[in-house]
Amino acid sequence: MAQIHSDHSPECAALIETAQSQINQGNALKALAHFQLATELEPTNLDALIGKVRALLRLGDVQQAARTCDQLRQAHETPLVWALHEVITTQFNAQTPPRHVNIGGGPFFNFTSWLNLESVPSPSNPIPTALSGETTIPVDDGSIATVFSSHSFEHLDDETVERCLRDARRVLDKEGVLVIKLPNFDDILNAWRNNDLGYFADTTWNYTTIRQTWNHKGVEDTIDSRASMIFCGYWNTEYGDHFAHQLNFGPDAYHGPATCDSATFAELKASSSPWAIAKSLRTFVESSEPEAIFNHRNAWSRDEFNALLEKTGFRVLSTDAKRICTHQSDIPGIETMADTSTYFLAAANGERA
Repeated sequence: MAQIHSDHSPECAALIETAQSQINQGNALKALAHFQLATELEPTNLDALIGKVRALLRLGDVQQAARTCDQLRQAHETPLVWALHEVITTQFNAQTPPRHVNIGGGPFFNFTSWLNLESVPSPSNPIPTALSGETTIPVDDGSIATVFSSHSFEHLDDETVERCLRDARRVLDKEGVLVIKLPNFDDILNAWRNNDLGYFADTTWNYTTIRQTWNHKGVEDTIDSRASMIFCGYWNTEYGDHFAHQLNFGPDAYHGPATCDSATFAELKASSSPWAIAKSLRTFVESSEPEAIFNHRNAWSRDEFNALLEKTGFRVLSTDAKRICTHQSDIPGIETMADTSTYFLAAANGERA
């Protein structure tokens, strides 16, 4: 019999022990009932969740097993849990049309009934998707309940962002919603103007690894450098590929902000438009570094992105982060980076074109 962890409550431990005995005797249905009671007592209990998955698989219910694996992965990031989740979720998703789409979810986003459009390959993402101005979400019109994107659009050019939004509108069903998370560029711009260096801490924005390349171009570690890089940053070919984690820190490698002077930065941060700031920085980089690969390359204030959503056929339902996180809590990663994010909840506006 599998070992019962000692930190369970006595009642939960007894339920798990009974369930494991039943499943070992071939009575998966009774075992499932006891594992379910254990998870009601302790919703993130590792033994109960794994046992529930085992019982569901014995009963042939791959769909519920995959959904339980989603709960398991979000509660316990261990190699065993990761491997179990990958196998079952991939099996289920291969057999079932998606109901949710993540645009730019990263190479390791893999959850039940989700289609992830991501350019970096991985075992979870064996067929990568390069987002562009010609991107088409590979599902039928009106077949999707949720289109989600978290901290992805700022990496894309205007044409690609607009294309993704218009196609998201095409695939959403009548009750479907669009949920977008972006860096909170309103707060970022205010912190930059107020010289709030603490806002741009390494622990929040993860400059630590790349800062060592800045001196290769004579870039000082200042608030201008840190703040402007969130609007537009880039790396060169000598650095490698940041998103694929293929990195080089040799003497010519660079991953950092545009190499503007302080007068240019002063002029930029006086602007009221994050989109215009990003565009100016992007133009500077393109003129000085023709082979640059962009990290962030776009930005919007809340009002600017609201206007973009309306332009692409959506009506904004809410920008209240707490409300959106509460009502869309089933979206994996919905609360990640919440403190530095702007949230948008939207629905299609009228009939599809």
